[in-house]
Amino acid sequence: MSQTTVTMVDEEFELIDKRECAVARTIGQKLGEARGLMGDKFHQSTVAALVGIDAKYLSDIENTNDVQTIPLWLIKRLAEVYDELPRTRKDLGYPPLVTPTSQIVGTQAVSNVLFGRYKAVSEQVKAYAYGLYGRPPAPIDPAVQALVLKGYERGEQPITVRPADVIEPEMEAARREVGELAADDGDVLTYVLYPTSGKRFLRWKYGLETPPAETKGKSIEDIRREDELFEQVRNGKAAAAPAAHGPAAAAPKPSAGKVAGTPLLSPMPGTIIRFLVVEGDEVHAGDGVCVLEAMKMENILPSPEDGRVLAIKAQPGERVQLNQILAVIG
Repeated sequence: MSQTTVTMVDEEFELIDKRECAVARTIGQKLGEARGLMGDKFHQSTVAALVGIDAKYLSDIENTNDVQTIPLWLIKRLAEVYDELPRTRKDLGYPPLVTPTSQIVGTQAVSNVLFGRYKAVSEQVKAYAYGLYGRPPAPIDPAVQALVLKGYERGEQPITVRPADVIEPEMEAARREVGELAADDGDVLTYVLYPTSGKRFLRWKYGLETPPAETKGKSIEDIRREDELFEQVRNGKAAAAPAAHGPAAAAPKPSAGKVAGTPLLSPMPGTIIRFLVVEGDEVHAGDGVCVLEAMKMENILPSPEDGRVLAIKAQPGERVQLNQILAVIG
């Protein structure tokens, strides 16, 4: 592809991005009105359809039951995310806005706003920059690619071959790891795609654990209310109403014994996938401490300082809240 063609593609993509973001920002202004109309219970599918944000991310926020979290994350900084989206997409070579690359772009844009540009990079963005999703429509920004791949376990130089040629066979190992939880290949694939949440789902599926209340399906009345709200907001007829305060937000789980040191806080609601350290390990500032799944992406959370891991305050598979203490470094 010639430089001239790339420039034309850039201009065309930027024009589309700006137009889409302008529309999304206009719709996003209706968010506060919609929240007031619905009260504290903000259904994820409706909000996702209205503002174009990943439904899983909205679910994480919704499940905190903290009404203050919603305007803080989705209203106060929403405009910043919309402004960042086209920049992030351009950096990454204009990946198509379809699953899974739409989530890769969207969640990286959110991370860029929350933590600084490419200060926090998901495992999926690293794999994309390495070439495991194939060749993007336009070249990835070389500086961004080098930054994203710094220290990447597969290598810091992106591949130029077919992605499947560098991936080892996984199925037999997955069968051994999931063990008797899997009754068929479909169960094994569930585990492969979602190692932590997939195993938990399989335990629910076969009656080994009781599913939590939040996994209960929606009622016809829930769906009807969402449909009515969507129509009103889409037509500009939703009027803000005082939010009906529901049950108080669940308090963070108390820690067994306070430990002096610097806490590693969860930067967003999500699920702990695994810890990369154990208590007693020495770490340096920036070293990975744990992997947090949020917005469908796996994010490695770094140590805030040099020191030793004094305590681990969460468990793999645990859903955590914004600012919950995950570990203590000292």
